[in-house]
Amino acid sequence: MQKSSVSTLQVLLVLLGSTGLLNHVILIPILLQVVGRDSWVSVLIATILALLWLPILYLIVKRTAQHHLFDWLRQKYGRTLSGTLRYVVVLYLLVVSVVTLKDTLTWAKTAYLTQTPTIALLILFVLLCYANSHYGIQSIATMGGILVPFVILFGFFVMTGNMHLKDYRQLQPLLEHGWGNVAKGVLYGGVGFAEIIYLVFLQQHLRNPIRFRTLAIMLVMYTGLTLGPLVGAIAEFGPYEAAAQRYPAYEEWRLLYIGRYIEHLDFLSIYQWLTGAFLRVSLAMYLIPEVLSIPKSRARSIVLIGAYVVVCGVVMWPVSDMKFLALLIQVGIPASTMLLVTVSLIVGLLVLMRRKQKGGGRNGRTATPKRN
Repeated sequence: MQKSSVSTLQVLLVLLGSTGLLNHVILIPILLQVVGRDSWVSVLIATILALLWLPILYLIVKRTAQHHLFDWLRQKYGRTLSGTLRYVVVLYLLVVSVVTLKDTLTWAKTAYLTQTPTIALLILFVLLCYANSHYGIQSIATMGGILVPFVILFGFFVMTGNMHLKDYRQLQPLLEHGWGNVAKGVLYGGVGFAEIIYLVFLQQHLRNPIRFRTLAIMLVMYTGLTLGPLVGAIAEFGPYEAAAQRYPAYEEWRLLYIGRYIEHLDFLSIYQWLTGAFLRVSLAMYLIPEVLSIPKSRARSIVLIGAYVVVCGVVMWPVSDMKFLALLIQVGIPASTMLLVTVSLIVGLLVLMRRKQKGGGRNGRTATPKRN
């Protein structure tokens, strides 16, 4: 295993903030539009399927002995196969950054910075993300450890503060449109759980062994991140009004008040959203040179800058929010789920087929493969 950098708790907080934005903000309006009232059932089914999928990730972690995944694949199967998987993952990470930045800028322009030029918001935010990803996993983990606990606190605050407005009878009747819509929703709801694979991409930086319960804890957290605001939106607004809203999680904040004189607490959602977007973009962009096994040198900085330039160029492409959302519904989210699951299945099959080499030791660990 390579020199450890961060603790498991730090990485969990970073992933909680990163994937939390996906589950809270990007995924919920899509689930409500595609499935409607029964979207929470789709999430529960996706959780069960993800639980059956976790042993594959755990197998990968154990068989690779928490080495750099793609270096291990290069050593065992050659450059062609490992290189193909590397570039597939890099493409996914670029798309993640584009979608996150596009959605964040759209919301900022709609909600509270209506007169600010988009390019100004993009440059400022990208500079912050670049600095974080440039300084590496320790910087990202430190920022996650500082920022995410407040995100969690504010989440419980809005959940309990709006409790008196929730009518859980809105969740019924079950299977309003049959099993077809629910089954379709599983493909959408699964994308948040599929991002547990990020832990495998970061495994070489953890100072502690990854245990199965760590993966299970992540699954439980991701389930709560999706079900909480999703059920809350249906219970507070009803399935039809919630499906008509662009950002239901944000609208839940606008309902919150304390007593007779304290309201307009939705400014706290700005902190939540920007924290999630900051960590999500920083982590995805950091992983690009990491997946490509580019050493910490000038080449790494060049690749990182180039990736940010590409992402900014795509984000500034003039596409309406309606077309952007339609693209996510029709292609983006289902393709992301299938891609991450397929990559995990391929890697799982490869590590299962590979017999333990001689001299690997009784615990199955092999020498750390050389980096490119």
